Amino acid sequence: ASVSADDMRAGEVALLPVARFIDGNLLEESHTGRYYSALKSRQGISFQQIVDRVLLGSCPRSREQVFALKKTHRVDCVLNLQTEEDCQNNFLAGIGMEKEALTIDRFYQDHDISYVWLPTRDMSTEGR
Repeated sequence: ASVSADDMRAGEVALLPVARFIDGNLLEESHTGRYYSALKSRQGISFQQIVDRVLLGSCPRSREQVFALKKTHRVDCVLNLQTEEDCQNNFLAGIGMEKEALTIDRFYQDHDISYVWLPTRDMSTEGR
């Protein structure tokens, strides 16, 4: 089924599918997996401001990253779409998330950041 250009807009933003990634791979999972693995191996964080006061990106992996987001970007709320398993594999070090995913809620509360958790299975038709 074909989709018209009008159906591919969200306000002023055109929603265009990726035809081919720079490396020539056509599979989103392959591209995303390599990017995620590189980011995780260096304990990095990646985000972009998508509209005023809204950042979209990976989970913070250190207290310092959270403090920087709060100070530099005035983050006062975090919306987490990770599943419980994702939280336990990609956690904020040193607060116990590897055992209990919701320990992050207390950490954010202690630093005046609201936390909303909506677990969503990634890379699945149902989750899209």
